[in-house]
Amino acid sequence: MGETKLVKALVTGFEGWLGKTNPAGVIAKSLDGAKINDLEVVGREIPEDFTKTTQRDKAPYRRSSA
Repeated sequence: MGETKLVKALVTGFEGWLGKTNPAGVIAKSLDGAKINDLEVVGREIPEDFTKTTQRDKAPYRRSSA
């Protein structure tokens, strides 16, 4: 039969600040790489300071040419 194409979903959450943990960031990191049926999750914890953002963090937001 036909090949199934994985669809990617981006899940993000901010890191904690003021010494506290942000559950959204923890969940996003824990879901990174998960495969649910035909869905592949890309999970990223976003720094609360944009200057700390790495190229890896920014990559999912770039448009692909495909």
